[in-house]
Amino acid sequence: MEVDLQTLRAELDAIDDSLVEALGKRFAICSRIAAFKKRQGIPMMQLDRIEVVKRRVEGLSKAKGIDAELIAGVYDLIIRQACVLETELMESISSGADRPEDSGTIIDPLLS
Repeated sequence: MEVDLQTLRAELDAIDDSLVEALGKRFAICSRIAAFKKRQGIPMMQLDRIEVVKRRVEGLSKAKGIDAELIAGVYDLIIRQACVLETELMESISSGADRPEDSGTIIDPLLS
């Protein structure tokens, strides 16, 4: 039985929903990590952890037959946003700012 285009697109839409949901969960955990780092006096930037994540997803992408460069690019964006979020939250905790956008400098780990 052949599936129509609308059905296939609906499947893609469901996957997109899952991806956005997963990113929301990931960034929520990043917020918790930022608070933990702040309480423990741990610097936001953890370059060794970034490399661990990048190597891990490279292996996952290869195992699934997905272009590793594509996944690396996607994760560069995800990691960059996570670092922005952590920096803003840690600085807002320090300054007592009500909103993260009241904080200052944002560090881009991919330009370091």
